[in-house]
Amino acid sequence: MLEKAKENWRCLKESEPGYRFKDRYHQRQQSRGGGVSLRAVFIMSLGTLVLLVGIIAVPGPGPGWLIILLGLGIFANESKLIARFLDWVEVRLRRAARRALASRNH
Repeated sequence: MLEKAKENWRCLKESEPGYRFKDRYHQRQQSRGGGVSLRAVFIMSLGTLVLLVGIIAVPGPGPGWLIILLGLGIFANESKLIARFLDWVEVRLRRAARRALASRNH
């Protein structure tokens, strides 16, 4: 199981920003062969649970938003809409980080 997680992380890391989550979604759909499986239902349930924990954690101190992103990342394996949203968010966050670093260096 740990090897599978490492492989998934490597594939995600090697994909181009703006396409990572869509690539992962398509990869999962091809490996699954269509239809809804028990595993897909489990993954969506896990993503929903993590997402809810993140929403509850947001008002308090700690990584509430990171937990939400993790939940969305889990959910993106089974939802093309969320995969597209995360790719969109990633591109914008990278752009904002580049601008912040550029302004800090000036």
